[in-house]
Amino acid sequence: MPCGYQNEEPLKNVSQLLKLNHDEISKSLRYKFRTVAGSVIESPFQKKDCITARDALAKELFNRLFNWLVRRLNFTVMPDEFLVDGADINSLMNKYYHIGLLDIFGFEIFKLNSIEQLCINYTNEKLQQLYINYVFKAEEKEFITQGLQDYLTELNFKDNQPVINLLDLAPTGIFFLIDESCSVNTTDEALCKKILKTHEKNDKIGAPKMARMEFIVHHTASSVEYNTDGFRFKNQDELGDFIEKALFNSANPIIPRIYKGLCGNEKESTEGPKAKGKNDKFLGAKFRMQIKELMTELESCDCHFIRCLKPNDKKQKKLFMPVMTLQQIKYMGILDTIKVRKESYPIRRTYQKFYEKYDELSSVHSKKSYLQHVKAGSNFKTMVQE
Repeated sequence: MPCGYQNEEPLKNVSQLLKLNHDEISKSLRYKFRTVAGSVIESPFQKKDCITARDALAKELFNRLFNWLVRRLNFTVMPDEFLVDGADINSLMNKYYHIGLLDIFGFEIFKLNSIEQLCINYTNEKLQQLYINYVFKAEEKEFITQGLQDYLTELNFKDNQPVINLLDLAPTGIFFLIDESCSVNTTDEALCKKILKTHEKNDKIGAPKMARMEFIVHHTASSVEYNTDGFRFKNQDELGDFIEKALFNSANPIIPRIYKGLCGNEKESTEGPKAKGKNDKFLGAKFRMQIKELMTELESCDCHFIRCLKPNDKKQKKLFMPVMTLQQIKYMGILDTIKVRKESYPIRRTYQKFYEKYDELSSVHSKKSYLQHVKAGSNFKTMVQE
């Protein structure tokens, strides 16, 4: 028997605000629709699946609106001469300066952690890796360039590549196993067993005692226990085609434009939602693709890092918990960063600047200009030995 509504008024309000067909939305939140041999088969959702479908609709509307606002901002600041009818906005944005916003949660650990927390914590691991590349691995390259390979052992840092491999390395990464599980007729419990069996020799993953559907990932920041109950359903495409068609057919003209990402005078397609490809079918695949694009964008930029700390976990003002703060400083690699800067060269000067500042320390070199000094084949060692 299909689920019903205890109070349908909120849904009626949403339908009215979005100018949607109430019956279509009401039914699409309670049934799964499949097309088999040209016929549409309706399968009623369980209660937890109805809740997930409701939340997915809210999240997708927020996501589309957020992206539309960013595009609209870029469209507004774009030179007028480029805004001709039918202009390719995406192409123009890649050619000219544009605004980019990164909206992300910090590292999350709750009493119950599901696939949402896995995605968020995976993103934080990727951003931490970017930080490691900029601070530590760049320092390694500098040591090698300057002929200081013998001192590389003094650069100790915690590389999180093994954790990232556990999550996204094909074909056995956790995200790939989740996608694989969604392609076959299995269960969330079987998925958990497959993850643990596949990585039983990996020290970055563990299993709680007496657990059926839990696994532990030893993240850079902390170990997190994930519960796979609902993983497979949540990993399915967030919105069914039936809900998407209802949004496309909204009587409010701005809703379809927001959903399609149309922010200006682009030529609007009359087609409905496109058929979903492999990378659009599962949440994990789409998320990894977005992270890949994000990292490509960030790696092409000159990055500066501001590390933010949570003073307490109670969301209280004027409450400072020293142990919690110190733990974050350690896990973020801030202490290691300070050590690297201390052990190596926190400030680097060109040899010319160095010579011009300290040449007076040498009775011989103080009488030579920098060009004369270089022409004579002198170097730092000869200055020191004098």
